[in-house]
Amino acid sequence: MLNGTCERRYSSRYSAYLYPENKLVKMIRSFTHHDIERILEIEAQSFPKSAYNRITFIYFSKLYPDSFLVYEKDEKVCGYIIFDRKNGHIFSIAVDPEYRRMGMGQALVRWVSRKCDRMWVEVRLSNEVAKAFYKKLGFDDRRYLRWV
Repeated sequence: MLNGTCERRYSSRYSAYLYPENKLVKMIRSFTHHDIERILEIEAQSFPKSAYNRITFIYFSKLYPDSFLVYEKDEKVCGYIIFDRKNGHIFSIAVDPEYRRMGMGQALVRWVSRKCDRMWVEVRLSNEVAKAFYKKLGFDDRRYLRWV
């Protein structure tokens, strides 16, 4: 935490952490179309062989407007998650490699866990990093992880 105390604010649209100077430090909020270029950059870095394209992200934003969230730190989009509130399926999650291992991915998944009764995700068998990440968060590989 920076100097002073932190005030946490919630709404159905975003979660923000404000410090005494009212400087926004980090936030989980709904995706806007202004985020698309940054999301495409993160996607390309995270999934170089199978990155979603612009049309796919626009489709997700229209189909799941309240379930396409971005993690913003110091006014820069650092990660995102897309999920289905009805069945808890996490379609995609990615964090900019420069910001990994800082708890952003965990924060996004924990946000989803407060919105869904259960969650599940598909992970490639060869993706050891993702498998370890989800297991660390308590996903059971028989019930909540689907290997693809």
